[in-house]
Amino acid sequence: MFLNRSRSQKGVVIIEVLIASAVFIVGLLAISQYQGVIQRESGYTKSLDEATILAQEKLDELRQITDETSFRALTSGSDTPPPGVNATFSRAWTITNINSVTTDKFIAVTVSWTDANNESQSVILNGFIRWSSLARQAIYLSGGYPLPSSSGGVLNHDKEYTPDEYNDLPGVIE
Repeated sequence: MFLNRSRSQKGVVIIEVLIASAVFIVGLLAISQYQGVIQRESGYTKSLDEATILAQEKLDELRQITDETSFRALTSGSDTPPPGVNATFSRAWTITNINSVTTDKFIAVTVSWTDANNESQSVILNGFIRWSSLARQAIYLSGGYPLPSSSGGVLNHDKEYTPDEYNDLPGVIE
């Protein structure tokens, strides 16, 4: 089959292989360039995930306060959590009483780090916590009575209140 080729076609196969090889090599180089971007973005995403987990852990820790004295004594603060895979984090939290209601607090947890490009990054999680005695919680959970809010109204347990909606509830009774 190859023996019957005309003189003008001899060597065409080698040129075709060289062109195909060149296209393949250019494709591999493009993919290898993109690999660096993928790794860099993956590192950022990993740091973002770790920071979010650290913020959520602190928010959950503050929500676990079970006695009224400790709840009322909650204050803003900061710490340095254990280093992550790609970054070293710092964590700070701000605790604010809402409209002088001592049983309600707004919490903002900020986790900061410096990324691979030496740029400051941060994640902020906000939360709202309320002190309620165990007796009131037991009555509410048993279905006996609605749980009165510290603002004097009755909270709808199927609704999540924003701080603005909460501020619109009637005045303090506790």
